[in-house]
Amino acid sequence: MHIGNLDNLALSSQLHPIVKDILNTVAEMIQRNELPDGKHYLQEDVFLFTAEVDTETFDMRRSEIHNDFMDIQILLDGEERFGYSYKGYETVTDNQLDSNDIAFVDNIIDEKYVDLASGDFIIFYPNQPHRPMICVDTPKAIKKMVVKINKKVLL
Repeated sequence: MHIGNLDNLALSSQLHPIVKDILNTVAEMIQRNELPDGKHYLQEDVFLFTAEVDTETFDMRRSEIHNDFMDIQILLDGEERFGYSYKGYETVTDNQLDSNDIAFVDNIIDEKYVDLASGDFIIFYPNQPHRPMICVDTPKAIKKMVVKINKKVLL
């Protein structure tokens, strides 16, 4: 996992060079207010989409994992809490990895939390459990961009 801010990508210099290039491209798109409608491919096996959604209370959100894709979540407007773990999970409750590269998981081991504000981003690596879209205080509308990078791009 990695947390950063689009206004200071220099602090994320330890990231894989391809991830840094993608983040720079996305930051330029956001700065120019070029937010695509729907799914937009930056290159083969790298795509993004924007979403305007409402955060929800903790009990309404499920933790998830992805097998093939790195998940970069960029908060464009609002505030959002994420749950995450470095230690994994105990139970898969809804396995859609083969069809949609997502599985929902329960009993997260040593779940921790981090709050993001506008311009912040968080990167979850394949198979790392994370729980997005938790409200910080009360449910509110947010705008975010999600960037998906297939792990084979980084080999």
